[in-house]
Amino acid sequence: MNRVLPPGLDLRDQNPLGYQVVKDGYRPNDSLSHPNYQNINYGAESQPPPIPQPPSEYDSIDNPALRVQGFQVKPAVPPSKPKLKDRLDLNTRSAWDRDAKEKAQEEEQEELFRAREQEIAELEARPFLNPSDQDRLKKLKTEHEFQRRVREIAEKGDYDYEDDDEMAERIYTRERIIQTLKEDLEKSRSRLQDFELAQQRADVDRESERLKSLERRLEMHEKDREEQRLRMQKKQERRAKEHQEQLKLQRETRERQRQNYEEQKRLLQKEEEKINQRREEELNKKRQFERERRQEIQDKQDAEEKRIRAEIRREEEEYLQ
Repeated sequence: MNRVLPPGLDLRDQNPLGYQVVKDGYRPNDSLSHPNYQNINYGAESQPPPIPQPPSEYDSIDNPALRVQGFQVKPAVPPSKPKLKDRLDLNTRSAWDRDAKEKAQEEEQEELFRAREQEIAELEARPFLNPSDQDRLKKLKTEHEFQRRVREIAEKGDYDYEDDDEMAERIYTRERIIQTLKEDLEKSRSRLQDFELAQQRADVDRESERLKSLERRLEMHEKDREEQRLRMQKKQERRAKEHQEQLKLQRETRERQRQNYEEQKRLLQKEEEKINQRREEELNKKRQFERERRQEIQDKQDAEEKRIRAEIRREEEEYLQ
């Protein structure tokens, strides 16, 4: 497994600060492999020098979006040089367990790396960031850059501590980087405050212009409203006058219609009376005609009966003779 140091390195140089590239065939106890090698014999209970942890500025940030996506966010701690007892324990473990653990750690680091990239992209895609989001983005970028450098160094090879001078140089370089980051952070905060003040002044100017514009628009709308009110008043008066004239015309029209109706009704009554009179005369004529006809029929019947009686009487007389 590759082992790298935390920040305190300058990638613009060929080799990081405080590191020595471990070449193939390197043997720590061989004085010929390194010109400045000092053969320091530790006691039986002595341990290698402690490995400092990364500064607090590089702590992972708990991102709720990562928890929603199912990522388990843990502090990003660069791989450290195992102690002597850990080496002995790792040597006793099976190769399968060691490979599985290394693979799981690599997958976890890769997931965290991708999740951090995604969150940085989401924050950068926003049109506006508040100060807390800007601080969060800066910390994420710093941690992302640190992890990227760690991965680049891990791909180049393993690096070991050489001596106390290199350790001190590495710690000094790291402290210098931390101080530089703090100064940059203070400058960014100062620029942000200046920007906020300028933004506030610009907002005040815009709000003043907006207020003046609103006052002009209000005055214009009030003037238009007054003109509209006068036009509506004149229009209503004209409509009322037209309505009165229309009502008067309707009354006159209804009066003429009523008179016409009365005249038509009177004429119809006269016509009906004439019709009834003619009908009565026709009925009287018809009754007279029927009476005359019945009388004529009755006369004929009487004459016929008289003739029949006369014949019967004549026949009786002839019979008696």
